[in-house]
Amino acid sequence: MNTDDIARQFDDRPGFNLVDFEEVGLPVYRLTSTVLTLQPKAYSPIEEFVLRAVEAGLASLDAVASFLGISLTITEATASILIKDDELIADPNGTLRLTQKSERVLAGERHIRPREQSLVFRYDGLTRKPISSDELRLWEPRDLRDRGIREIRAFPPKRPNPGDIKGDELQAVLKSPGQPNEPEVQILQVKSITRSFANFIPAIALIFRRDSGNDVQVGFAIDGRLSRDHENAFAASDGPARMGITPAILNALPIPNDSDLDLLVAPPQADVASEQATRHKAFAKLRSQMIEKTGARPDATAAVEDVDPGVKMVPVYDHPPLLREALESAVRRVIIVSPWITDSVVDKTFLHRLSHRLTEGVRVHIGYGLGPEERIPEAIKQLEKLAATHSNFQFVRLGDTHAKILIKDDEWLVTTSFNWLSFRGDPKRTFREEWGTRVAIPEQVAAYAKTILQRFEAAVRSEK
Repeated sequence: MNTDDIARQFDDRPGFNLVDFEEVGLPVYRLTSTVLTLQPKAYSPIEEFVLRAVEAGLASLDAVASFLGISLTITEATASILIKDDELIADPNGTLRLTQKSERVLAGERHIRPREQSLVFRYDGLTRKPISSDELRLWEPRDLRDRGIREIRAFPPKRPNPGDIKGDELQAVLKSPGQPNEPEVQILQVKSITRSFANFIPAIALIFRRDSGNDVQVGFAIDGRLSRDHENAFAASDGPARMGITPAILNALPIPNDSDLDLLVAPPQADVASEQATRHKAFAKLRSQMIEKTGARPDATAAVEDVDPGVKMVPVYDHPPLLREALESAVRRVIIVSPWITDSVVDKTFLHRLSHRLTEGVRVHIGYGLGPEERIPEAIKQLEKLAATHSNFQFVRLGDTHAKILIKDDEWLVTTSFNWLSFRGDPKRTFREEWGTRVAIPEQVAAYAKTILQRFEAAVRSEK
């Protein structure tokens, strides 16, 4: 499932609406440590042979060496180690005897000994617990930078101290800190941490707002599953407020409507949206169940409903599928107006779909306006190249526009607060409650498309 499928799947929280979602990195530390363990005593084969020979009544080094068929030098070296470890006694006259400890071990009793050893493991920066990462995909800091993905900061914002890590919790996530064929080892404590590296768990942050009230909750989906542990830890550390998510959702300024349409591009009132939102969630949940059970992907805009109303609200997670649908199935015209453009949205896949539409003779118009001047995204350069080689592609800077519009043929249009071409790839993007309105009345779509294209032509004339 992609990110919007995952967001749609979890838009079923009672009393809440999913208002925004984003791919994020959850903090993990890769720690190199020294741990104190209790390990069963295991003799090497040569040590056990020497002890068994003494147990059988061979009381001198010469007799043991002759019986085992090994050199006296090896026998003496092995006996010295055993004597040092209190496993063997050599009387003044040279007679060898077992100690009580070695007698018990040879009889089958397990002998446990303390031992320090090096151990590498991973520690979750939110839940503050060791984690098993055998089947977990992890990112490095450069992966977040390259993809333009937001980092969820650890709390507290520092690597753990040895005293923060409980031996039993570490034991629970590790089969064995040694080799798989070694006897079971009990971890007593972490004595020191010598090295620490930052890693990140890929996740989808899900922003929920209560239908009525000022409560904001942030959930995290990892590998398509909701992680209550991470959500609870993030909430307990006041993460939603600390990272500015709560105030951004609750105190968002009205969204400028540059679309020239009197349509909803801001959060609807609870009493207006409640019935439609409930219906939409029910159909969205059914669609997710269909995807999960059959593996099929229903059409992006046919949200399983039998009747497609002429005008309806568009929740945040239905925007990316609408963009994909326009780029994959338009037959006459696509119009996209988006203030910002990022490389993470206008990527190779996007450009491939766009090129295919152009090759099929579809007219495509993309208008943008805002964005930092000091760096031109690679995406803009690629779009300019396409515009230079395809007469049916118009790529125009519209100026400081806040309009966010998508039009497919005369079939439908969407005006929204959702940034069509920059909803991914900007870790500084402000979380906000994203809604749009979809109009599927052909006469109105055609008339509005004409108005928007006049804006394109005016922008072209102003550049000359």
